[in-house]
Amino acid sequence: MRDWYTKIVLSQIYNGTIGYKTEYGSPPSTSNNRELVRLLKGDNPRKIEFIYLKSRALNSAGDAIDRWGTPIRINLTDPNNPVVESAGPDRVWKTSDDLTDKVDFP
Repeated sequence: MRDWYTKIVLSQIYNGTIGYKTEYGSPPSTSNNRELVRLLKGDNPRKIEFIYLKSRALNSAGDAIDRWGTPIRINLTDPNNPVVESAGPDRVWKTSDDLTDKVDFP
């Protein structure tokens, strides 16, 4: 049951990132979780809210987290191959239960 919740959070970030690129013509300039979330939540030049995350999807520092409390990794350094991912239930990266939502920009 927790997997679906995390997949929704990953999809929100994925779709928000695509929306940002569509609106501004290039992907966001940061992969930093907290900065990207702030940007996608409306702290951008046109004040557009590309995502809506419930408070339980954020930690006290403002990072997007998975259902198990682990900050989500967002890699936008390669605009042709960005990735949004969760460490999964075991909270350990690069194991078989990791969840990912690859972002493919058109």
